[in-house]
Amino acid sequence: MQTSRLFIHIFNSMVAVSEFFLYNIQMTTHYIHPLNKHQLIIRDILCAHNPKYQGREQELMEDWGLFNVERIVEEQMAALGGYDRVDATGYDNSDYSETKTGTVRRHDRTATITSILTERTRTAKVGDIRAVMYNEFTERLDYFFLPKAYWETIREYGKSNSDILRARYSPSTDSIHKWQDHRVDSFLELAVKLSTVSSPYEYRELDTPKNTLFDWT
Repeated sequence: MQTSRLFIHIFNSMVAVSEFFLYNIQMTTHYIHPLNKHQLIIRDILCAHNPKYQGREQELMEDWGLFNVERIVEEQMAALGGYDRVDATGYDNSDYSETKTGTVRRHDRTATITSILTERTRTAKVGDIRAVMYNEFTERLDYFFLPKAYWETIREYGKSNSDILRARYSPSTDSIHKWQDHRVDSFLELAVKLSTVSSPYEYRELDTPKNTLFDWT
């Protein structure tokens, strides 16, 4: 009888220990789980650069689904860069630049920025692109300043892909082919880059399928 009770006691103790370790594993997993694109934007852009939200990283990241992160990036970009967010046809900012978020996708190793055409006229956005890219391989944000004169030479004209800008990513070198020379070190550096376009009419597309022929006016 005593032996049976001893075995029951040992068994219950083992169960309790197992539940304790399982709980701790679950809690550890909760805290080290990779942050998604929205959470990184909240932590590295909103909380890092807006005094109103500093120190609230954990609270806000837990409610990441409530935030419009594209709007956050646009507003913080303009605030740091010293220009206005105007959300006009063909450009986001008063210096005629466009603020974008995008993703380096793991499944096809491709960096993609969407909506590079205006909705109404279906013509290309008029200025430089300030891009915040979430990298699914490294689980971090990277920053690229793509001048208008450059990204016009690499955009595509196919019916299904004319509204996107894309390039291949190399995990071995941690670089985005075609964009790497335009990478900057931080969100702040991206925001304060001077626009290369001084007028929304500086470029006029020619009636040609060639993506390198543009009339400089």
